Amino acid sequence: MKGRVVEVVSGDTIFVVAPGKNYEKRLTFSSVRAPWMGNRSKNEPAEPYGLQARERLRTLCIGRTVFFHIESTRPNDTGERAMAHVVLEKSRKNLCEMMVAEGLLKVLNHRPDEPKSSIYEELLISQAQAMQKQLGLHSGKQPSQQAKNNDLTADASKARQYLTFLQKENNRAVVDVVYSGARLKLIVLQQNCIVNFSLAGIRCPQAGRTGGKDSKGRAIQARSGEPMANEAKVFTRQSVNQMTASVN
Repeated sequence: MKGRVVEVVSGDTIFVVAPGKNYEKRLTFSSVRAPWMGNRSKNEPAEPYGLQARERLRTLCIGRTVFFHIESTRPNDTGERAMAHVVLEKSRKNLCEMMVAEGLLKVLNHRPDEPKSSIYEELLISQAQAMQKQLGLHSGKQPSQQAKNNDLTADASKARQYLTFLQKENNRAVVDVVYSGARLKLIVLQQNCIVNFSLAGIRCPQAGRTGGKDSKGRAIQARSGEPMANEAKVFTRQSVNQMTASVN
């Protein structure tokens, strides 16, 4: 099957969408395990090399067309997880094998009766080479500390301090979250900050929201979504989510 990568969840899990369709399929690479990504809501940090593995896979495949074959399924909390063999369309390189070769995924030890990757032997060879070179997870070292991004999304006064720098042309940013068809959360790379961003010069249909309270205990009024709001969000997500962009 053929699809385009629209999200990288971790070093071994992606979402793809088939041409001409809005339905997204979650795929996990067969016979490997990526470092755990942690839990933001519970303030639980990622395992060593978890962030590095996700970022490397993002640079390899986000927005690109892949061929995938579902080799097996495994039960999880939400039903079944599709275990897949995924290759890039143009180079025909296997994403899982590339990540294993860089020491960013570990190959699982399967029982004789367990389904395994169709390239399991190749994965073992790539892992042995990564171990010999002491790469990534096999280095015995902690990964380099990444610069912490300043979150400006909830602090207007702090955001104003960055305004002059953000108004410079061609700020490079990664789209972190798509809120709607025209509102995004960006990680601005040069300034190491996180900002909310709205597209200028357009009006996008507003999505609906449920009532409740925000993080400061203030009431949130419920509202119905406008026509085409969900379609607009899907379009923007599948066009730019996790992509590196130039922001003016």
